Amino acid sequence: MLAKEYLCARQMFQLGEIILPDSAWASYLLATAYAQLGENKKTLDELKKARQKGLTSRKSLDDAAFDRLRNDEAFKQFVASLPEAAK
Repeated sequence: MLAKEYLCARQMFQLGEIILPDSAWASYLLATAYAQLGENKKTLDELKKARQKGLTSRKSLDDAAFDRLRNDEAFKQFVASLPEAAK
């Protein structure tokens, strides 16, 4: 991801999901790669998987990878479905 080689990152994160199928983090990272590749539906699908596996933080969606999705209605609904961070 840091080298902006998003196709390679996607492949690595897909392997991560195979190795750690119950990991919210693996699904979240795959979602960031899909977001950078402009694959919005797959991004949201992976974020939903991450939520089912335990992702609960809206803060995690502050990642710049999701900037292109900020105005997407489905993304907004997903963000709203997560609890707000503790104050």
